[in-house]
Amino acid sequence: MKASIITRIVLYSVLILVLCGVLVSGIMGSSFGFGTGFDYEDAKLYTAGGGSIDSSKINEIEIEWIDGDINIIELRGADIIGFSEEGGSEPMQYLVKGDKLMIKFCKPLRFMKNVDSKTLTLELPVGKSLRKLAIENINGDVKSYVFADIDSVSIENVNGDVDMQGNFENIDCETVSGDIRFFTGKTLHSGDFESVSSDITLELFQTGGANDVKGFSAEFDSISGKLDTDFDVSVVGDAFVYGDGGCDLDFDTVSGNVKILRQANHRGN
Repeated sequence: MKASIITRIVLYSVLILVLCGVLVSGIMGSSFGFGTGFDYEDAKLYTAGGGSIDSSKINEIEIEWIDGDINIIELRGADIIGFSEEGGSEPMQYLVKGDKLMIKFCKPLRFMKNVDSKTLTLELPVGKSLRKLAIENINGDVKSYVFADIDSVSIENVNGDVDMQGNFENIDCETVSGDIRFFTGKTLHSGDFESVSSDITLELFQTGGANDVKGFSAEFDSISGKLDTDFDVSVVGDAFVYGDGGCDLDFDTVSGNVKILRQANHRGN
């Protein structure tokens, strides 16, 4: 069940205070910094710097970033997953554990002070399938420019836009300040979206083919936002229902609008 609206207001207020700290740091200089540390398990097993991995060995990717954009692009001509960074003074770290690739912003830090912003580029080969893609970022945009088959994508971002296109089956996305936009070219099974001061746009690929979404049931909870869609929906209780209602969609915002749109063509970025 959904938390009460009062509980969410308190939670979002705390998140907004965190965001204000991020924004103040940005105003004071190009470096990002605050007092808390950055740590993770098995740190001594990680390798410093960018690299590449045989794509067939990886079914799950997990990224933890601190400050800077994350771009996911298409790689042609090689069956590898590549990852590189631009900028920054502390090298990224990576580890392959089983069929999971884990990428960290840098080595563990006791205090995250004067950490320079840097951009991460993740390259996925054409037609790559993943069981899960999980991304956490504090300050920076997260964007995908590739149509990989991803069963589950999870993104948590504090300050920055999330703009993803791909063949997603299940989506879970949370932001504080930054618009959310997802385009999926695959039959979507579920989508859970939460934002504070962000607009959310979900584009569903509709061509009359087998991968079209045959229906969805969308629940929308907001203080000052509204939901618009160009699908022919009916209001059933608290839900906006299209077709067979088979895809579960849940949208929670404080001051953000939601759009659920038909899309007949792959979009550019």
